[in-house]
Parts: sequence; structure tokens; C-alpha cells
Amino acid sequence: MKALFLSHEHSLAAGGGGQQQCTREYHDTLSAAGFHLQDEAFSTDRSWPARLRRRFLPAPYANLIPRDYVARLERCVRQVEPDFVFCNLYNFISMGRHLRSVLPTRTRLVLLSHGLASVDEVHAARIARGAAKNRGRDSSSDTRVGAMLRMESAGLPAFDHTFCLAEFEVEICRWLGARSASWLPRTVNAAAPLRWRPIGSRVGCVGTFDHPPNLEGLTLFCRALAGLKPQGVRLRLVTRSHEVAARLAAAFEFVDPLGPLESGVALEAEVATWNAFVHPIFCYAMGCSTKVATAMEWGLPILTTQAGLRGYSWNAGELPIVATAEELAQLALAAMETQYAEGLREAVVRVAAASPTTESVALQIRRDLRVEVT
Repeated sequence: MKALFLSHEHSLAAGGGGQQQCTREYHDTLSAAGFHLQDEAFSTDRSWPARLRRRFLPAPYANLIPRDYVARLERCVRQVEPDFVFCNLYNFISMGRHLRSVLPTRTRLVLLSHGLASVDEVHAARIARGAAKNRGRDSSSDTRVGAMLRMESAGLPAFDHTFCLAEFEVEICRWLGARSASWLPRTVNAAAPLRWRPIGSRVGCVGTFDHPPNLEGLTLFCRALAGLKPQGVRLRLVTRSHEVAARLAAAFEFVDPLGPLESGVALEAEVATWNAFVHPIFCYAMGCSTKVATAMEWGLPILTTQAGLRGYSWNAGELPIVATAEELAQLALAAMETQYAEGLREAVVRVAAASPTTESVALQIRRDLRVEVT
């Protein structure tokens, strides 16, 4: 099956964070499902008209994709005559109706969602209103959320199918008018866990912490841990969010900001010393937390919430799931006992081995798109 894979060039870059990881996972599973993908990437429109529109006429999902990219796609469709066009990330929601109008009737248009931007905008507005300096109603945030929902409800029905990264967003997409939607669970490569060497005093987090839901969760966890007055426990932060990490280190004496640890060898040597990998998040943010899959592949004990495990499924084993920051802090202290942490690690290894594979997700893609399974 011939298919175009449309994406921002940043999403297709090697390495990177969750966005790049999810893009590679989509790409790999689509290829495994039998789609012969031709990548068609765009870079952000930095022309003066586009910059002025973004500055003075801001609109969600709009004014990012260059007009010449749209014209290039139309030529490409005529030349390739694809069976499917896959649109990676929410940038394309505002283009859905136009793309549908220029595609042949037989060509199916599919959105590869990494999450709806409105989901995180709601959390950002909620968090801002809860801050001491902003107790009142933030009408600008409310207006922005409303504009995003209008754009999503206008664009989603243009797609023949929408793939989501978490089950809860399927229902939101349906509510917004998506014609067909399903979610694809994360794949986990459990073949080569790290040689775990916990030193009995460290837990750690990896991620981008200036993202509002992540920052809120990490801050709540630090406050709860401080309330337990831990002795000798260190919270190790691996992140590019330097300002956030520095602020937390100044506020909580047990926080160690390590920077991004760009070298894979350095990163794995560090995390192998942790008694547990902590993912503190207490709201259903957009998409999924790809960092959990990485921790599973490392074979580290994982401490998180139901929201932290959104987008994951497995058919054997259990992970400890807590609901509050206080419960997560207590679990982190319990994990300082290495024998207890070893039990948590064994549970992670079982779950990782029972998680979906690229091949099983590829079969699901074919079923969801009603493509014959051979």
C-alpha cells in the first residue's frame, strides 16, 4: 500500500524527546503493517506574513505550515496516487478539510495524534488560575481553550480515522466529531534491561519539567516528600529544563539537578543507581508519557499514577499505582529498602515482557483501518 507520511521535520529528527519517539513508533508500526511510506516533511513557516499573523492574529494549529508545502503535497498526490495519507501530529488538524478536498475519493486520510492541544491548554489554564498571583478567572485562557475546541471540532471530521496515544483521548475525539477513532498502546523492547546497581538512597525523574502538568506533578511530589522529612534520600533530575530544576533544588535540599545527560552511556550509568524511577503526574495530560516505556526497557522499578500509565497496556503482571502525591512520596521512601525495590523491579520486567510488540500493534492498525490482514 502506497502512503504519504506528513510531518514537521523536527518530529522526524534523530534522538529527541517524546514527540520524536512517538513519531518513530508510528513510522515503524505503519511500515510493519505493510505501508510503503514516503516522508513529506515541512519546516515552520517563517515568512514575514506568517510571523505577523502569528503575532497579531493568533489561531490554534494555524500559520505554521508553509503554503508552498500545501502546493507540493497536491503535486505529490497526483504523482504518487497514495492509498493513504498519514498526518503526524496535531499541526494538520487545521488542514484536514483542505487535504480531504484535494485527495482522490479512494485515498484515506488518517490523523496520527500525539494528543489534542486543548487537553493541555485546559490544564495550563487550571494551574494558572490556582497560582496565588492569578486567583481570578483568566479570560484569555478560556478564549484560547474555546478556539482550540472549535478548530478541533471543525478539523477532526475531515479524517477517515484518528489514532490516539491514550484511551481517554479517543472519547474526546469522538465528542469533537471524529468519524472514527482508536488508540494504539506503547511498544516496549524488553530484551536488554540495564545492569541495575541501586545504592539505596536515590530515586530519579527524567523529562521536560517546564510542561505545566509535569511541573505541577513534580512540585507536588517534592512538597509531599519534604513533608516526610527524608533522611539521606536524593531526588535526581535528568532534564533540559534547567530553570525549573534549579528552582526546585533551591526550594528542596534533597533535589539534585543533573542536566540532560546527553550521552547515553552517562544516562544509563546514572539511572542504574536509582532505587526507583518516579513519574509524578496527577492529571490526564495530552498523549502519553513515553518516558515510562524507556524506564520499562531499562528494567527500573517504576513509581507512578494511573495518569502516568495512560497509553500503556499489558496482559500479565501489575505495577503499583497511587493516586496522590503523598502516597507517591511514601512509596518512594519504601523503595529505599533494596529488597522491596527488587520486588518492584521484577514486576516491571514481567509487565515489559507482556507489553505489545511492533508486530501486534501493526496488526491492530490494519484491523482499525479495515485493511485485510494477511
